[in-house]
Amino acid sequence: MTSEACLYVKPSNPITNLHEIACLHAAILCAGAYIALELENFTLAIKRSLRLLRIPSLPGAYQYLGKMYLSQSLFKYGEDAKALEIYENEISNFDLKYCVSPLDTEDKKDEVMDSGWNNSSTGQIKPLQEWYPKEEVTAQAAIVYNHAVALAASGDTAKAAEVLKAWITKSPMLPPEFLMLAVYIHVILGNLSKAKSLLKQHSPNHRLQ
Repeated sequence: MTSEACLYVKPSNPITNLHEIACLHAAILCAGAYIALELENFTLAIKRSLRLLRIPSLPGAYQYLGKMYLSQSLFKYGEDAKALEIYENEISNFDLKYCVSPLDTEDKKDEVMDSGWNNSSTGQIKPLQEWYPKEEVTAQAAIVYNHAVALAASGDTAKAAEVLKAWITKSPMLPPEFLMLAVYIHVILGNLSKAKSLLKQHSPNHRLQ
């Protein structure tokens, strides 16, 4: 004889207006694009990313993620030129604003309804959960890294080195992924001295011969 356990939870607030429907639609498409990308269903990831980016007045965070998922999906689908075009032309300017719903009070809800997706002018609307990346410098670093990877994988290692160099010169601290990619590219190009120099500069505790 088996017994079933029931978990009773408080229902969420009902969706009552077009604004909340748009927020939910964007969140579902964004999550769906990421899931499809991770499952290597690149055609579906491309489709969902494009649908997300077609939503009017889409907040910057959704635009950023949508374009990142789209470019990665296109690259892995074999559309290198289209992916590189997005990295070079379409993700240069962005912010990390986003829609927050539901809100704490009806007053705040009305404020956001009046201003559309965002209410950044008042500074009162806070997210229920922080986005990642939450800082523009981190978001920009992810773009640079993915751009360089796509260039190197497509055979343009010289341009990949230029993209990384432009970032490395203004960033004193390099994430391990950046360092490994830069060293790899310099080795491929035959610049062993530059590869060693990067390792000595950013890995001072390691001795190199």
